[in-house]
Amino acid sequence: MALACVFSVSKAQLYNYLDDPSGAYSSVAGNATGTNLTRYNGLAADASCGIGFSSFRHTTATTYTNGRPGVEFTVTPDVGYQLNVTSISVDIRHSPKGPTLWRLAYSLDGGATWTNSGADVSIASSTCFTSTNLAFDVTDFSTSSTIKLRIIGHSAHSALNGVSTLKNIILDGTVSLADGDGDGYASDLDCNDADPAVNPGATEVCNGVDDNCDGNIDEGVQTTFYADADGDGFGDVASTTLACEVPTGYVTDATDCNDANALVYPGATEVCNGVDDNCDGNIDEGVQTTFYADADGDGFGDAASTTLACEVPAGYVTDATDCNDANGLVYPGAIEVCNGVDDNCDGNIDEGIDLSIAISPDGIIELCKPNAVTLSGTAGYDSYQWYKNGAALPGETGMEYTTNKPGYYQVQGFIDDCSSDLSAVQAVAVFESPFANIFYPDGLDLCVASPLLLKASYDPTYTYVWFQDGVEIGGATTANYGATSIGDYYCVVTSADGCSRTTATVTVFTTCRAGEIANAASISLYPNPAKESVTISFNNMDDDAIADITISDVTGKMIYAASATGTLTTIQLDSKVASGLYFVTVKIDGAIINQQFVVIK
Repeated sequence: MALACVFSVSKAQLYNYLDDPSGAYSSVAGNATGTNLTRYNGLAADASCGIGFSSFRHTTATTYTNGRPGVEFTVTPDVGYQLNVTSISVDIRHSPKGPTLWRLAYSLDGGATWTNSGADVSIASSTCFTSTNLAFDVTDFSTSSTIKLRIIGHSAHSALNGVSTLKNIILDGTVSLADGDGDGYASDLDCNDADPAVNPGATEVCNGVDDNCDGNIDEGVQTTFYADADGDGFGDVASTTLACEVPTGYVTDATDCNDANALVYPGATEVCNGVDDNCDGNIDEGVQTTFYADADGDGFGDAASTTLACEVPAGYVTDATDCNDANGLVYPGAIEVCNGVDDNCDGNIDEGIDLSIAISPDGIIELCKPNAVTLSGTAGYDSYQWYKNGAALPGETGMEYTTNKPGYYQVQGFIDDCSSDLSAVQAVAVFESPFANIFYPDGLDLCVASPLLLKASYDPTYTYVWFQDGVEIGGATTANYGATSIGDYYCVVTSADGCSRTTATVTVFTTCRAGEIANAASISLYPNPAKESVTISFNNMDDDAIADITISDVTGKMIYAASATGTLTTIQLDSKVASGLYFVTVKIDGAIINQQFVVIK
């Protein structure tokens, strides 16, 4: 859209539609074309009034958008012309169920963006021959593009039969020759209506264009420029051209003394090259340098061997601080190594090399089997040698050594040609961990005995702490504990040396209903733990009762199944029965008795 001045003519019409039911417009301004009214987005014709452009099936939605059902038409200026728009108006009526709120909107970019009247206008229901005028006094604008206009209603009382009728649609404005570039001059006066900088009132500038439309180009504004063949920013006074802007290869300066060398120009830094670099008439003034021989190639030179040159000769450097120009490893700042040489040229030999060594951790180290400790020597050595009880440990040459053996340990470090003394002795003491098993001679079924005796591995020097379901049992600090409730039990056993082990967890259960423990049928298993066989003793059971017996391992796999009568039955544990925990289930007269036993082979 090209904006121009505000137009004063308010009643001229660009487009006029009266009341043709087909939507055909009545007139369009000269040098412009228009389209008839069309319905969009769900509208359909309704000829109930017989006059005007009618529609129904409006939306009942209560908010305005450009996509709501409505009526639209377009006006397009002819090539070389523009539309000067001042206002839009329409007469609207609607049936009792038609849309009550309306807006006018226009787009200059084919519908991508819209300008609308800004607020919903309420239109009252009326008869076919009575309507309400809706006007949009737009901010005056001019455009050479097609104007698309929409008349949009919403908030209908019915989306099925809400009717509206439009008459007397007027787009006010004028048509004029286009001012395509918006510079205030129409195309009949503007010699380039595509460029706002070109018009009869413009100032002529040097750009190859007739800026002021007087028929002349760049009159009185050209400049003399000087060739800069070497691109150093300084020109050759003998080679010139006239132009509006600096041509490629030219500058405004004319002081270069050598336009074939970009490094030669007034003000350049004089360098040692046999050339008058700064155009002052002198060559290499004050720029030669003293260089020092670097026979060993370490970057540091011999102060006693020099030469003068413009550039560093091969085998020379600018430094003169090497104390040994025959050894490339000796120079100022080199790392001092243990070799009897002043490596860093500071006048000292092998200074500052720390050969002290120690073992960490230090102090008292006591281990409980099978735990181990990692000993570390002081970092910084190339290699190490570990010793135990005064003897070198073959192959143990790393900074760390891990052991679970008692002894007296030392380490020695090596750097280049030097070695440390043996470190101080670090003692490691190793103690045996206690045995930690639980035995349960009466089994684990409270239906057999209550309390059930749980026995941890015994030693008079051991201490004990019992746990039920992960919680410490207060006062349970002896090797034996009588369990009176179901749960998971284990014991932490600690030796006199402070080494601890935790037993495996055993589960105490009951197969009796409340009050059935006394005089109930039960079984006893022995020996427990078992090795070659296990005997089942039946208690409080009739002599002719039949007991169905199964034995399973911890995975649920059945390893034995049989029936028995009497008070005792012995089951042989063949070689296929491995060490581990097993479960015995006995069914007697509908009662089920469960008990565990351990096999140790």
